[in-house]
Amino acid sequence: MKKRFISLILIICISALLFSVPSGAASEIFVAAGNTVLPLTDAMPIRSSGVWYIDYQCFTKGGLNVNSSYNAAERTLVLYTWDTTLVFDLNSATAYTTAEKVPYKAVAFVSSGTVYVPAQFTAQMLGFECSYLSDPVMIRIKRSTDIPNNMFQYIAQSEIPNLLAAYNASKKNNNDVSSSAGSQPTSPDDESENNTVRKGIRLTFNITDGANMSKILDSLSRYGCHATFFIKGSAIDNCENELRRAVSGGHSLGMLSQNGSSDFSAGGDVLKNALSSCNDRLFKTAKTKTRLIRIPDGSKAVSKETVDTLISLGYRIWDDSFTPTGSSANRIYNSTVSQLSGGKYRTPTITLTDSDASVSALTRILRYLDTNNYRTYTISVLDTPVNDISERR
Repeated sequence: MKKRFISLILIICISALLFSVPSGAASEIFVAAGNTVLPLTDAMPIRSSGVWYIDYQCFTKGGLNVNSSYNAAERTLVLYTWDTTLVFDLNSATAYTTAEKVPYKAVAFVSSGTVYVPAQFTAQMLGFECSYLSDPVMIRIKRSTDIPNNMFQYIAQSEIPNLLAAYNASKKNNNDVSSSAGSQPTSPDDESENNTVRKGIRLTFNITDGANMSKILDSLSRYGCHATFFIKGSAIDNCENELRRAVSGGHSLGMLSQNGSSDFSAGGDVLKNALSSCNDRLFKTAKTKTRLIRIPDGSKAVSKETVDTLISLGYRIWDDSFTPTGSSANRIYNSTVSQLSGGKYRTPTITLTDSDASVSALTRILRYLDTNNYRTYTISVLDTPVNDISERR
């Protein structure tokens, strides 16, 4: 009886150590993605306020087919599967799926240079199972088709010694470097880019054809910039892969309706159906819907009744601060520089098209923004709209 009592006390103590770590990295706790035990790194799970957090990159491994994009400037993390796009807003400690736009209270934070996300919540939102296994100790993210946990634990036990040996050797080397360099874990405040004040700009594109969208995304990627794409529904078929790439890469999407100007001129049920059709196409292609609207001829071109219809449907109307003019790449570039260098706008919203000339000018424009310390922002449904009719709803 005495031995059983002592054993019970030991079990309670061990459980307390495993499940009551108030904050910080837990010792030698593995993460498994699918049927793969991931190597131990310095970015091991963290337990805080009863919640386990793991490096978001764990979800992109083990064949789970999750893509990711972290925008350090805007402090947003996007995790994307074929079915779901999950967005973490580190500033507001919320997360939402782009299909629902319903914010959930979900803390994600930066530590040691990586973003940690709540394991259980993230797995559930992306359609996975999350389990805490005790032998060996690990957090496992799995699909319903993966090996059952009891069988997986048996297989994992043979892998653990080699993974531990590799981790300990790596930790020794890292400790030697850290002791000489005095490195410290990164906190969110450390991402202030040396307190350099950067100018902001909302870069948007009107996508009426879609043929050049891949080139636009390539240029934005090279310069680490993000943009908002207002797309005509009839162009979606020409750039399906690019739309999925845009969403997973942290860009945002808006609409020009299904057929552009003619839908807004018609108004009424024709407009409602056209917007619904465009959003359905977006959801089928990129698993996202949008409430961002741009009227191709400008918000002043439609009636108050049409504006009221758009607002009643939950859409937010966006024009721009200026559209660079010119039929050649050189003129578009010069027009952009002239507008920006005048100092007229605090955080301007500029519109480029998907024409050959505009795409040719884009690299020079992005180089100018980089040289002159601009930071590009995407438009979200939470931003106050910029339009010519002062409609802020």
